[in-house]
Amino acid sequence: MKIFDFNVHLPCNLKSDVNETVLNEYNMNLEQLTKCYTHHKNTLKNNQVHAANFMLFNQNIFFKNDLSSFISNINNDFQGSLISALIDFRQQNVYEYLEIAVKSGIKAIKFHSYHQKISNSDFIDITKICKYAEKHNLIICIDTSYGTSKMYEYDNLKLACFISDFITKTPIVLLHSGGARIIEAMLLADEKKNVFLETSFSVLFYLNSSIEQDFAFAYKKIGLDKILYGSDFPYVPLEDSIAKTIVYFEKYNFTSKEIEKIMYDNATNLILR
Repeated sequence: MKIFDFNVHLPCNLKSDVNETVLNEYNMNLEQLTKCYTHHKNTLKNNQVHAANFMLFNQNIFFKNDLSSFISNINNDFQGSLISALIDFRQQNVYEYLEIAVKSGIKAIKFHSYHQKISNSDFIDITKICKYAEKHNLIICIDTSYGTSKMYEYDNLKLACFISDFITKTPIVLLHSGGARIIEAMLLADEKKNVFLETSFSVLFYLNSSIEQDFAFAYKKIGLDKILYGSDFPYVPLEDSIAKTIVYFEKYNFTSKEIEKIMYDNATNLILR
């Protein structure tokens, strides 16, 4: 089965504390990205990953480096892939940064409420950036995992709801499907045609809980064309993620054709839209 992994990160020196590794992602330079991409490439190919959404977390990297060759190499190795850039919406010259990033080949932008400390007062500025993304046909990714002591202070689904009232033409992908708030994420995707749910981390994290059933219900409720597979590799072992996700879908009577759509076809169609 061909795989489109919608959530691939590039650190290769994982720390015992996941948050420490994530923070290190914010400082990865081009040399480190290249080294880690080379390190991960064979793992992706050996697990039938034909394309992926590669995440870049260094919010200044396009000012400091020309990434066009790096991105071109990824696209040559994994045709039809995406490069997503986490955007520092507080940066004064953010639109100049976006212009450079788009010229370099990014196809998506990302916001992460916990790490970027996004509160209600930031929503308007972020929406303005999303309007830029819509104009340039960029996919908008929002981390909607649910947890940490900041889960109420930085409400990622509230951010997604706000953005979706203004952005209607470009896809908005809710990474992690809202986590424990999968039903709320489903309700948003049910109303908004351009909102999609992505499976990474959450489906496996909630296995053997009552929430496990909610994911299957939600995915079927909004229609399987709006579900994208993601692993959160290397934070989640890739082979484990793929195997357990397929077993999970089979457990809830998803057909082989439906599983193939989620694991590959839907993301490809999203990019080719």
